[in-house]
Amino acid sequence: MGTVDGEAEWGLVAQMRTFVESQDPSAKETDNYTLRRFLRARYLDIEKGSSLFLKYLKWRKHEIPNGSKMNCPKESVLCVYCGFQNYYPERLGKVLLIHVPQIFMKAWKIVSPFLDKNTKEKLVFVEDKKLQEVLLEDIDESDQLPEIYGGKLPLVPIENA
Repeated sequence: MGTVDGEAEWGLVAQMRTFVESQDPSAKETDNYTLRRFLRARYLDIEKGSSLFLKYLKWRKHEIPNGSKMNCPKESVLCVYCGFQNYYPERLGKVLLIHVPQIFMKAWKIVSPFLDKNTKEKLVFVEDKKLQEVLLEDIDESDQLPEIYGGKLPLVPIENA
């Protein structure tokens, strides 16, 4: 299914809610915006969005009951990565990475094959020679982009903020 207008999308959310609540009554505690994120993460496919959401609920109950870490070792980067990619979909719009050090680029080459395609597309490495062009394309220059990058926002020393 492709894109739909807002009203139709909320109708799909309502259908998804009916289904997930029948499978797991604790889904009633979830707001519609959260359900919409899961639905969008699966391109408005109710069956796939519901499946992802129900897996998330199961994971949440087992790994993070009442919001605390349990059975998830801190040092396990894989645990964190899987948690964010699989159970917190569509929270990230886009990240513009500027002046990235070489060491990060080397680490990126190791990590990126394990990332979901959609996640990788949201991370944009901006070359210094195209910096202003790319930033002005994605950021409202009037009040969000600092003057040094072509915007109109004056930089203020932190002690004067």
